[in-house]
Amino acid sequence: MSRAQHPEVGTDAQGSEARRVNAPGLPRTVWKTSEVVAFAIVKSIVGSGLRSGDRLPLEGEMLEHYQVSRESLREALRLLEAQGIVTIRRGPQGGPMVGEAQSANLARTMTLYFQLAGATYDELLDAWHTLEPVAAELAARHPDRAAVISALDTHTHEFHDGGERAAYTAHSNTLHFDVNDLAGNRVLGLILGAVGDIIRTHVLLQIDPFQIRGLIDDDHEAIAEAIIDGDGPAARDAMAAHIAHLLPIYRDHWEGDLDGPIEWK
Repeated sequence: MSRAQHPEVGTDAQGSEARRVNAPGLPRTVWKTSEVVAFAIVKSIVGSGLRSGDRLPLEGEMLEHYQVSRESLREALRLLEAQGIVTIRRGPQGGPMVGEAQSANLARTMTLYFQLAGATYDELLDAWHTLEPVAAELAARHPDRAAVISALDTHTHEFHDGGERAAYTAHSNTLHFDVNDLAGNRVLGLILGAVGDIIRTHVLLQIDPFQIRGLIDDDHEAIAEAIIDGDGPAARDAMAAHIAHLLPIYRDHWEGDLDGPIEWK
């Protein structure tokens, strides 16, 4: 198939590879070829049912399939690698592989846009206080009650961490991860996961979880029990109360300016 025949690549007035997109009510847009190829690679990953760790075609195969320059293909792969969607393994046995749609990758992109928009850490915390109670209410409505119990029962009784701070932190965080998963809304889950990642990496570095363990354990028990009972309003209120308890502590321990813009990290 020639480049002119390829359904996803065209030629602009200067002869460079590009794609023109028309959408009703929107101005005509010229996409760089690397962006077009990146979109096509993602579409192929999803359409083929590929999973994290699966190999993608080698560079030569992709060049033949997409009928673009080596420079455009490599730029497309770099775009996807920066988002964590593709990983590039170097060396003779290397090549492109499918990455993972992780909230941590989304968090890095979000912090860039938050900084450009002038969004503050205080607004980030307020957004968390608004959104996560919604996830808790949705989790209480999850139809697979056995899955709910399996995920949250460990939070209804004391967790024995052997005095290991890392073990307790990991256990504590799973409450929020599991609630987001049980909410059953992948858009909300990714957004909340990204917000949580930003808070954990930007705000919580100075907080010893053992110092507020009693508060965390009591709140998590109330949240878990409400969700296990299938009581949506109680789950929403318990999560809202939990975050309300944490916010003053987070604000007191934050070494920077909560009214300052979120930093891209």
